[in-house]
Amino acid sequence: MLSLPGPMQVMNHDLPNRLVLTSPYVLLPAVVVPIVLFAHLCALLKLRGGGRT
Repeated sequence: MLSLPGPMQVMNHDLPNRLVLTSPYVLLPAVVVPIVLFAHLCALLKLRGGGRT
């Protein structure tokens, strides 16, 4: 958060971190993280014995 370009940018003023704001990287918190959390939940339920297969 402190190195993203914007009013709260505290670190790295000479080279702002604009790469994080481009197309494939904005999908990480929006799409990939919920998919990974759901996969972990499914795996934990299966280990617990709640899965059917």
